[in-house]
Amino acid sequence: MKKRLLSVILAICLLTTLPCATAFADGGAVSFSASTEVDGVTIQSASANGETFLLLPPTADLTKLTLDFGDVNVVTLSGELGKVAANKTFDLATVATLDKEDRYVLSAETKTGKRYRLYILQGETIPTL
Repeated sequence: MKKRLLSVILAICLLTTLPCATAFADGGAVSFSASTEVDGVTIQSASANGETFLLLPPTADLTKLTLDFGDVNVVTLSGELGKVAANKTFDLATVATLDKEDRYVLSAETKTGKRYRLYILQGETIPTL
């Protein structure tokens, strides 16, 4: 009886931790997020409908952008114009242009090849209702 109970407990533990173990292959992240610092304040991304958005104020200097991806081991950022190393300060205009919805679209790629899409919007380009 004790062996069976221990087997059931072990099975439950394995089943509940296995999905998390696969997420740690990309540096421990369960979900994708990005952040940057603007005027001494850290701006965190927001997620909606499975997409990640970084909403920046008008004072953000897009020519000197540095992104932090927390636990996700992002190695490169790419857009329609080019590619940069993820851990460097870069000029967003050299990597991406505004799309028809007034947002910059970047692809963040991890060491293992997993890709995440990041939309960057700036206060003066965010459409109003």
